[in-house]
Amino acid sequence: MSVRVEAVTPPVALGEGPHWSTKEQALYYVDIFAQNVHRFHPASGTHSTLHIGRTEGGPVTFVVPHVDELNTFVVSVGRDLALVIWPDTAKDATITSPTAIIASVDHTHEDNRFNDGKCDPLGRLWAGRLRGGFSLVHYIKGCY
Repeated sequence: MSVRVEAVTPPVALGEGPHWSTKEQALYYVDIFAQNVHRFHPASGTHSTLHIGRTEGGPVTFVVPHVDELNTFVVSVGRDLALVIWPDTAKDATITSPTAIIASVDHTHEDNRFNDGKCDPLGRLWAGRLRGGFSLVHYIKGCY
């Protein structure tokens, strides 16, 4: 059996945090250090990007669509969990700040930030954080 692999979206520097929306039949994922949320709709082949241009924020490491609000997402922006509204998910957009900050990770260490997050079947968001640079040995981690 032969498998064909092809790129369906533009390249990203560090893509992570994929989330499949059954409701929309679309894939959401982030480009961490570019602070972008991406949406790919396979049926139409459309791709769009939401840039979160919050300069003091930090990396955008995961995206989870809000279950009850269309075009509304929970994203991590550095050490914050934020609510963002994407004006039209079919088009590229830039926002300068999130709609609201929901929570923040421990501020006792300057380099704390959220890393990954997903919702469980009951709708509870579980998010992990890390502290430090790119060293697998020296990461200090936590789960919320």
